[in-house]
Amino acid sequence: MPRLGGVAVVLALVSVGASVCVPVLPFGPVVSRALWQPIALGLIPVLIVSFWDDLSTQPPIVKLVGQTLGAALVVSFGLHLTPDVHLFGHAVPLGSLSLPLSMLWIVAVTNAFNIVDGLDGLSAGLALISAASLCAVALLSHNPGVTVICLILIGALIGFLPYNTYPARVFLGDGGAAGVGFCLACLALSGGSRLSGGLAVLVPVFAMGVPVADTTVSVLRRALKTDHSVPWRLFQADDEHIHHRLVRLGLHHRTAVLVLYGAALAAALIGIVSLFVTASSAALLLGTALVATLIGVGRLGYDEFALFRRGLFLKLYDAPVLKLGFFRVFVDVLLAAAALFLAMPLSHDRWTLRADV
Repeated sequence: MPRLGGVAVVLALVSVGASVCVPVLPFGPVVSRALWQPIALGLIPVLIVSFWDDLSTQPPIVKLVGQTLGAALVVSFGLHLTPDVHLFGHAVPLGSLSLPLSMLWIVAVTNAFNIVDGLDGLSAGLALISAASLCAVALLSHNPGVTVICLILIGALIGFLPYNTYPARVFLGDGGAAGVGFCLACLALSGGSRLSGGLAVLVPVFAMGVPVADTTVSVLRRALKTDHSVPWRLFQADDEHIHHRLVRLGLHHRTAVLVLYGAALAAALIGIVSLFVTASSAALLLGTALVATLIGVGRLGYDEFALFRRGLFLKLYDAPVLKLGFFRVFVDVLLAAAALFLAMPLSHDRWTLRADV
C-alpha cells in the first residue's frame, strides 16, 4: 500500500499557494507573502522529518524537534496570536505568552491530525471539514488570504479522498497528515485574529474538534498510566484512540469514520454559530458541547479514567438513558444545540459578527 499519498496533497497546496502570491497585472497578489511565506518555510522541517518517518520509522523526539522548529519559524515571521485575544466578547490579555502558546498550538494540531490518521479517510476527511470551517470563518471576518489558501487545501483534499476512503488504495502518511495539520494550525492563527464575538479564540479549536479532543484524551490517559518504565510514553503510538474504541464497540470501519465526521461537523457548526449570538448564549453553547463531549468520552470505557467513574465526579454517563443508543443521542444533542442557536440570528435577521457582546 503506498504510504506517501500526502505528497500529492502537500505539493498541490505548496505549488498553487505559491502561484497566488505572485502579482498578476493588472491585479496584485491574491495572497500576501506575509501570510504564505511563514507557512511555506515552517513546512520544510515538518515535511523532512515526517517523510523521513514514512520511509524509516523515527523516534518521537526527532519528529517533535522538526515540528517545533517549523512552529518557531512561523512565529518568528509574525504569524502568532495577538497579545489580547477575545472570549465571550471580552479581551483576555496574553502578553508575552502569545508566542509560546502559538508554538504549542501549531505543534499540537500538527500531531493531532497525525494521531487521528488511524482509519481509512479519517484524517483527510476531518482536515477537509476543518479547512471548510476555517474558510467560512475567514469569509465572515473578511480575510481573503486565508480564504484562498483554505480553498486550495479543500481542492487538494477533495482530489485525494476518493483514493483514501475505505477501502483505501493510498495512505496519507505522516508527511501528509502532519503537513496538512501544520497548515491548518497556521491558518487558524491568522484566520481567527479578527474575531471578537462569541467563542472567538476558541473557534479554531471547534473547527478541529475531533483531532484536538482525541489528542487531549490520549495525553491524559497516557499521563494517568502508572507504568513509567517506557521513555517518551506520552508520544508512543497505541491502538486506544477514539476511532479504535468505536470499532471495538461494534461499529463498522466506514460507520466509525462517518460518526466522527458528524461530530466534527457539529463542533465546527457550534464554533461558527457562536459568532452570531450573545456572550451568555455562546457560554451556554460551549457548556452544552463540553458536557456532551465528556459524556461521550466516558462511554468509551477508558480504564485510565476509572478513578473519575468511581465517584470523583457525578456519574452522568451511568444514567440508563445514556446507555441506549448513546452515539445517536450524542449526535442529536449537538445538532439540536446548534439548530437552537442558529435559529437566533434567523429570527432577528442579524448576520453580522458581534463585536460588542
